[in-house]
Amino acid sequence: MSLKQHFYNVLLWLAIISSLPLILFAQKDKERARASCEGGILNSKVVVVVDPRYPDTAKQAKAEGNVSVRVRVDEEGKVYEVVDCCGHELLCQPSVDATYQTRFSPTMLSGKSVKVTGLLVYVFKVGEKNGRLLTDQRQRLTKIRPDANKVERH
Repeated sequence: MSLKQHFYNVLLWLAIISSLPLILFAQKDKERARASCEGGILNSKVVVVVDPRYPDTAKQAKAEGNVSVRVRVDEEGKVYEVVDCCGHELLCQPSVDATYQTRFSPTMLSGKSVKVTGLLVYVFKVGEKNGRLLTDQRQRLTKIRPDANKVERH
């Protein structure tokens, strides 16, 4: 074997060995992707509802509207992270506080419960005591799950 061929063989083996961590990393990414999913609007998966309080400052400012809270939910249906909150600044913190107390039915993927990321949407209206889950989502809850009347309110 010539020196030139030997040099090319060494380069080839170095290329293969150096790409091995990338192949292993890609495999782990696939496993992580299977372990969680995007769930869209999660209002219909709620099993324990906590209505956000409507702060007096927000009432005085006549702040109202929808507040969307992007959350990450674990395999047991508990919120473990609030990623983002979109809505009136006076209404976001109460929505986030209520979200951490809300519980969801586990999301199943191929027979296993998985983490899920999605939105929880609250609506605040001037004149009401608290914010609530978006109304049309609450109505859908009864159609989607027969046990919707078992949803706990706190």
